[in-house]
Amino acid sequence: MKLFLDFNDCLFDTIRYPGKFWKGLVEVMRTGGWSEEEIEETAQSFSDSAFDSGKLYHYQPHLELLEAKYPYGKLEEALGGVAEFMKNLERYLFPDVLLFLQKIPQKNVLLVTYGDEDFQKAKIRGAGIEKYFSEILVAKGEKTLDYQGMEGRASS
Repeated sequence: MKLFLDFNDCLFDTIRYPGKFWKGLVEVMRTGGWSEEEIEETAQSFSDSAFDSGKLYHYQPHLELLEAKYPYGKLEEALGGVAEFMKNLERYLFPDVLLFLQKIPQKNVLLVTYGDEDFQKAKIRGAGIEKYFSEILVAKGEKTLDYQGMEGRASS
């Protein structure tokens, strides 16, 4: 038997409103000089075009879009700040997650997530939980189709 656990919003407080991770990310992004409103506006704009174009959210293109639209000249500072922020994300795990993960056997426990592979893996690394999983699966295409493709892993 294999156990599949979903990362975003199951183990990790990702949800945009009022998710703690998103609030923390926005606060760090503000070091680029952008207001919370500018960040939210471009995030929504990015998300709309992301689904149309097949691109998934990652903070780097979001920051580049912010700098293109509102050029405060602090893109590198913001990129560095977010990269540092991404190194320590354990505080965004839901309260019972670490205790749960420590108690379950790690064999045949797979972590499933959806989104930009680099961004998702950075969040998982930053949360410090990769050691609890035998495999990490990142769905990158249409979410339902990617998860259907993982069904074969349940029986292998």
